[in-house]
Amino acid sequence: MKFRKFQIIFLVLFGSLASVYSQTPYQLDSTMVVVRDGDDDWFTKERKYRELLFIAEQKGYTLQQTYLLRFIGDCANELTDYKRAIQLYKKALVLAESNGYDYSCEAIVVNIAAPYTYLEEYDSALFWYNRAFCEAYPDDTNALVKNYYNQSLLFSNMEDEERAEEYIDKLLELQTNEEVEEFVASALRRKYLMDYERDRNSEVFSKLKGLIGFYPRKNIVEVYNSVADLYREEGIYDSALVYYNLTLRYADTLNDQFYMIGANEQIAELNSILHVQNKKKETWIWGLSGALAGVVALLMLVWRTIQQKRKIAYQKLQIKNQQVNELLKDQEIASTQAMLEGQDNERRRIAEELHDTLGSMLATVKLHFGHVEDVIDTGSSRGREQYIKAEVLLNEACGEVRRISHDLYSGVLMKFGLKAALEQLQETLSDSAGLQVQFITSGLTGRLPYESEMNLYRVVQELVSNTIKYSGATKITLQIGQQEDELNLMYEDNGKGFDLSKVKRGMGLDNIENRVKRLSGKLHIDSTPGYGMTVIIEIPIDHDKSTTSG
Repeated sequence: MKFRKFQIIFLVLFGSLASVYSQTPYQLDSTMVVVRDGDDDWFTKERKYRELLFIAEQKGYTLQQTYLLRFIGDCANELTDYKRAIQLYKKALVLAESNGYDYSCEAIVVNIAAPYTYLEEYDSALFWYNRAFCEAYPDDTNALVKNYYNQSLLFSNMEDEERAEEYIDKLLELQTNEEVEEFVASALRRKYLMDYERDRNSEVFSKLKGLIGFYPRKNIVEVYNSVADLYREEGIYDSALVYYNLTLRYADTLNDQFYMIGANEQIAELNSILHVQNKKKETWIWGLSGALAGVVALLMLVWRTIQQKRKIAYQKLQIKNQQVNELLKDQEIASTQAMLEGQDNERRRIAEELHDTLGSMLATVKLHFGHVEDVIDTGSSRGREQYIKAEVLLNEACGEVRRISHDLYSGVLMKFGLKAALEQLQETLSDSAGLQVQFITSGLTGRLPYESEMNLYRVVQELVSNTIKYSGATKITLQIGQQEDELNLMYEDNGKGFDLSKVKRGMGLDNIENRVKRLSGKLHIDSTPGYGMTVIIEIPIDHDKSTTSG
């Protein structure tokens, strides 16, 4: 029995050792990818990398040893053991240089520079970043983008914002591709924030929000957090809370811990500030009301007659002006809607006329023409050929009438889709309402289901109607971007804005919310008096029901 157990143990150990030492370089590479992309914590990843490093050393796989030393250095870096990370990276660099792995040297040099930055040894970090320029291939634009971005961060840590902005400008001048889009987008975000720190220009809010449409999904939390920070700095705490909550919503629990912790702290602090402000406001209002009550009562006795006359005259003038303005706005809206409806009605009328009148006449001609075949001289080949040619032309005419009728009846939205319909709406508003309308699309590769396109189109119409009626805006910006399984629509105007807590809800906002809910979407409305209005709508996309544009 004991011999049997010994036999089993021997076979298990022998089999494990055999599987270890039979690993090929390709198998080691595959295992490294699995560990790198796994959900393990950094301690567990380092342990697994070291097991693979032992195998690579035993087998003499120097290239795999180089990779694994870098990965173990990454683990040490994430665990804030920066000095150990530097030692591991330098060991990997020596191994790569001694074996002629030139293509790995540039990445390892950049790895060495990063922990020096965290240790605030900026001269050493700058030395290694400059060496990375020398190690990179002359035509490797991606490496140049990353190096410029890292150097800009380094100079920001050194509080040399002028040099930091210089490297960001160099980065943005390069011709880049999708592999480094997150660096380009992040550089733009930092550029806008630098402009804000220098000029305090409120246009930065719109620029940052404009990044949402094409910012990589995994990094979009940076934009929301930046917008929230700016609103907080401006003292617009309600809007800051909205964007801090968006930061938490899009944050990744593994990679965005820094943003999640900061957002939670800011939300707690802002809630406390708003609570205190509301309490102070209530106390101030009640105290002021009590103090002014007696004064107002006394003044009202003296000025009652004069004030009443002025008030009545002023109210009449206001009511008259308001009626005129509302009438003009209603006429503009009605004119625009009537123009669009008139176009569709005219198309429908012409289509019906073609189908019912000309189509019927051609059908009757075709019926009578069929009887000619019975009496035609079959002995005359020329007469027969002319008959056949006339019959073909008649059939083509009937088909062409049906096609034109269908095309006219289908309408722009049904035939050409949401983008074409919104472009037509843009042209109509620019001509009839005198508004400057900017329409931007990104990633729209196909048609949506007709119900989705119709509801989104009606939502935009409702928003435009509200802008014309109430905001006094001169400019509208509409952005639509498609990312993977989601469609983002952002509508902005430069009108007078409003206080969300005080606005009266009506059929307009209710209709918008109902249409977005019907599409299983999400609606965010952001508006502050004096800053216009921003509406963000997120709609899930069912690719099985969508169509590819031809």
